Amino acid sequence: KPWLPQGMGLDGQVDLSADIAITPELAVTATLNSDDTRLTLFDNQSHSVPLRLTHTQVSASMVGDRADINWLIKSDAGNSEGNLTMDNRQLKGNAALTEFIIEPFSRWLLEEEGDHIKGVVAGDFRIGGNLDSPSVEGQATLEQGEIHTIMLPLPIENIRITLTTEQRIARLSGQFTANNKPGQLQGIFNWQQPQWWSKVSFRSDTLAYQPTDDILIYVKPDISFNLTPHSLNINGDIQVPKARIALKSLPEQAVSVSSDAVIVDADNSTQNELDISTRLNLTLGDDVHFKGYGLETNLTGQMSIHQQQSDLLRAKGIIRLEDGTYQAYGQSLSISDGDLIFIDELDNPQLRLSATRDNINDNVVVGIRVTGRAKNPEIAIYSIPEMPQQEKFHYLLTGRAPNTDPNQDSSSVAAEAALSMALESRSGFTRKAGEKLGIQDLTLSTGSTENRSEVGLSGYITSDLMIRYGVGMFESVNTLTLKYRIHKNLYAEVISGKSNAFDILWSFDRD
Repeated sequence: KPWLPQGMGLDGQVDLSADIAITPELAVTATLNSDDTRLTLFDNQSHSVPLRLTHTQVSASMVGDRADINWLIKSDAGNSEGNLTMDNRQLKGNAALTEFIIEPFSRWLLEEEGDHIKGVVAGDFRIGGNLDSPSVEGQATLEQGEIHTIMLPLPIENIRITLTTEQRIARLSGQFTANNKPGQLQGIFNWQQPQWWSKVSFRSDTLAYQPTDDILIYVKPDISFNLTPHSLNINGDIQVPKARIALKSLPEQAVSVSSDAVIVDADNSTQNELDISTRLNLTLGDDVHFKGYGLETNLTGQMSIHQQQSDLLRAKGIIRLEDGTYQAYGQSLSISDGDLIFIDELDNPQLRLSATRDNINDNVVVGIRVTGRAKNPEIAIYSIPEMPQQEKFHYLLTGRAPNTDPNQDSSSVAAEAALSMALESRSGFTRKAGEKLGIQDLTLSTGSTENRSEVGLSGYITSDLMIRYGVGMFESVNTLTLKYRIHKNLYAEVISGKSNAFDILWSFDRD
């Protein structure tokens, strides 16, 4: 309807009457009545909330500098009634809300289609002050609250929040449970203009966060937020007792800006933005597991994350790599010592990693050392005892001394090493080419199967179906592998090559 505000639709009959008198001063009275009408509200993303208004009664009057309004609204989402008088810019009134159900507004509050929020709100307030500085006194409660979202595998339940207002200050107190463990929410808001401010603290014994199917993080946050018209300060501690992180590829949006990039007109673009300052202490527990980019390891340690006035996030601390493996030169190497050392940039820590090959003959130790920054690492092969570089390569790739296998010569070993390094350097191009063909996470790699070396091309046709095709480097033997995820941890695998196989695989984590 053209006379309705934007984002609102009305279906039904509404009776509206008004009287206007001009002398001796302007006087207006109006009443609105309706029964069984349907009101539809829309947000900017075209999400709609249909409400059935079983009864609506509004009366308003204005004489000179005095205006009065009274209302009674009954709907299937709850009821509201109240009155408000403005006399010479002074305010006086009451407002009440009873049995207001917030679930119909889930699509406004949460993003994903399957997300929803529950709760019942009731409140009673007295309104005073003036138009320039209104005051509100009273209390509102939310009970029977629940939050179910795709990114929170453990729902937040038993939410109870109380909001108490006095003059121009509101105090917030709340409790909830997640995984049958308690959490608390406290806050204070002062809306006196122009120096309004708010402080909110939030803590929980267990929250689970799952932004994607391959990342699941359990956190114990204890965080406070301080907000003013021009700044936001975030402080606190975050413990991560358990996490499962599997990264197949780096998202495009995760690529950082070059260190020598120049941002044009930065002052104007941030003129009206908040200055954000952050100081968080992050502690990783003993059950944090990472898999990605050829690395599979447990992570432990502590680091502090800080940010000043919307500058880049920076970090300080050490994260240790324990009981891990690292893929290099087509081999799975055991990590003997590994640290990520954060001294400034969050996304570019110092590396200190040593990884060795298992099952090597002759009591020889061969491995790699990775040093330098994460964005530009330096990789060196070492051995105990010291030996020529070609022999190190041979031990690293075969586990044996040169010229001990009549079926393999040093040139084939060198070729495999060179090809492995070349494929690793072209991984980004391969992944993008696969996306053009409709294959996700397409990768080229070298490895060994059935005592022979091969080049493998693998990718995901769907999120659950992986295909891999391997070509022998020095033998004309090819293999085709199909692996299908039946359930979260249950897989079916078919292999066709020099020999054929069908396997049912079940993966699990053991505490």
